[in-house]
This record gives sequence, structure tokens and C-alpha cells, in this order.
Amino acid sequence: MEREPDATPFHTSGPSPSGTPVGPLRGGEQRDPGLRPATPGLDAFWLEADQQASAQDPIERELGHRLDTLARYTILIEAALAEGRDRAVEILLRQREREEALVRRLRSALRRTRGERG
Repeated sequence: MEREPDATPFHTSGPSPSGTPVGPLRGGEQRDPGLRPATPGLDAFWLEADQQASAQDPIERELGHRLDTLARYTILIEAALAEGRDRAVEILLRQREREEALVRRLRSALRRTRGERG
């Protein structure tokens, strides 16, 4: 069954097509329609840290998350190699390379921010 071209999905919760969460907040509060949607990447990370008054540097937190992800890729790649799943190994290696590039960028950003403060 095909959808009409003008039909739009009805969202009750979760992200909207623009990436903005739709529906009630935790505790049943309603979202303020005047709020600007979160920006992607590190901007959203900084915003979240500011809102939570986090004492930890958001870039440092993101770097830790990415390093954990790299460690998981290593485990997955080793398992795929042991099982002879060559296609999975190729895909995982490409994903790990992208993750390594992100880690390099985060480390560079962390060095810059520490240099500005110190």
C-alpha cells in the first residue's frame, strides 16, 4: 500500500523527522514549542553538559565514549576474523577507521580547549 505524497506520519514520542524529540518529557512535562532543537555533534554535547551543570569536560566525556567504541570494534573484528566472516571484517574495519578519525579530532579539540584555559 503506497502512501499519499502529502501524508505525514503522526509521532507520539521519539524523534521527529528533524531530529527533535516529540512528546512529553520525563515526569510528564510538555516540551516548550519555542525551544530550539538540539544541534548535532559536539554542539549538542556542550549544550547537554551546560544544562546538567556537569563538572566533566564534554569533549573529554565524548572522547571516553569513542575510545570505548574503538575497544568494542577491536573485539568484534577479532570475532569476525575467527569466524571467517570476511565481509563483516571489511565493514567493521571501515567503521573503526571512521571512529579513529573522530578520536583524533576529539583529542585535538581537547588539546586546544586545555591550551585556551591554561
